[in-house]
Amino acid sequence: MAPKMDDATASMVINLEEKTGKPLSEWVALVQSLGPLRHGMTHGYANLVAHSASGVLSEAAPEGDALVDAQYAGETAYVSIRRSKQFAIVQPSTKARVDVGINLKGVPPAGRLEAPKDVDTELTAWLRKAYDGA
Repeated sequence: MAPKMDDATASMVINLEEKTGKPLSEWVALVQSLGPLRHGMTHGYANLVAHSASGVLSEAAPEGDALVDAQYAGETAYVSIRRSKQFAIVQPSTKARVDVGINLKGVPPAGRLEAPKDVDTELTAWLRKAYDGA
């Protein structure tokens, strides 16, 4: 039996059909018609191949300052921060604003979680907690 779909995944299923005009079931049927594709790949490697095939990711991904420059040039939508799973993202929303998304299950948003202006010890502590939980 498949695990129950969480709210984020259910939202993605709805948004997929709105964005592409096809429900998830049609996409699944298309992929299944191609035959076995996994070749022993984990989700992370399969995602890497999918992004590379779609042109979202080049083989020479930017690093360090080049990654930050690529974000603000519109070449990279966000940076996923991972440990054993993704626990945060950093996304330039405008040329003057960076959004940080943190996966902190069971921690309700309060105070600066809505609109932080600066990276400080509070934000760093939230990232550390998310990292430890990943």
